[in-house]
Amino acid sequence: MPVPLPDVWAEYKRLKENEGWLGTQIAKAKGKNEGIVTMRLKYAAFPEKVIDLFFKHNFLGETHAYELTKVLNFKDMDLWLTRDQALTEILDDVLKTHRGGSEGKATAAFAAALTEGYSPRASASAIAGWSRFKRLMR
Repeated sequence: MPVPLPDVWAEYKRLKENEGWLGTQIAKAKGKNEGIVTMRLKYAAFPEKVIDLFFKHNFLGETHAYELTKVLNFKDMDLWLTRDQALTEILDDVLKTHRGGSEGKATAAFAAALTEGYSPRASASAIAGWSRFKRLMR
């Protein structure tokens, strides 16, 4: 049985914070490149509610997690919406529209809509999510 992704991320965080390992040491021990180590440490810092959703919905993968990291520094929106709320909203949108093969596409589209606003290339999912986000802001 595969280890849940949040457990993998937590182990990387444990090695860094509790054992004092550097990213290079973690990479060597786990047989991964340093870029993967860096990203998994970012994923381990997600809010608890987001981590819980990754436990609960095993179709959520690191592709989804990667797209969520793009929201970590969104432009002047924390006056209306915290980062944690934004991440949760994005995952809620993905979970509502998931039909078995999202591969992070809906996550990416909604994250782009949230951070950059509407663009002609935004997917229907992103537009729906952006509309819901704008209604929340009223």
